[in-house]
Amino acid sequence: MMQTALIAAVAMVFLPIVHDIAFDAGVFDNASAWTQSIVDNFWNWSIIFFIAAMAGNIVWFLRALQRQQVEQQTF
Repeated sequence: MMQTALIAAVAMVFLPIVHDIAFDAGVFDNASAWTQSIVDNFWNWSIIFFIAAMAGNIVWFLRALQRQQVEQQTF
């Protein structure tokens, strides 16, 4: 549970920071259209990856809870 909370907290802190540095500061203003499309795709996929990682973490956590319940029942 702590691992899932830590990942969520770190992501919530760093995603806006990375967005501000990369997009609002004008880092990619002089880049070519091809580079800008890659950066935009990377940004979109990073959000999708974060959601998938959170879902995987929740599944891992629920399975750990199930294993713990089974261990408690056997003793």
